[in-house]
Amino acid sequence: MYRLSRASRIALLVANLVIPIAVAAPSMGNTFACCLPDGGCENLLIMTCDDRGGASLVGRNCMDAPCRPAAPLLSPFALAVLLTGISAVAIHGLRRRGRSN
Repeated sequence: MYRLSRASRIALLVANLVIPIAVAAPSMGNTFACCLPDGGCENLLIMTCDDRGGASLVGRNCMDAPCRPAAPLLSPFALAVLLTGISAVAIHGLRRRGRSN
């Protein structure tokens, strides 16, 4: 099996990061797919996308962008219930460990 040297892997990584940007973004006026926090997609300028809290996909448009809505955050009540459950399990485990010694 052929293995690339570390320098070759770094060179490939840099080439994969730099070349698509240089080819796809010859000017600052290009619009690209912007995955918005609600899962929607709009073709926007990179700075406009950043201002709207989105993630720019340089070199892509919304027709082929894999945008998904952000995962919902737990409500404060749900977080409290989850932490209480984790604490109860941990305390139970510590008590059982103390009994087995």
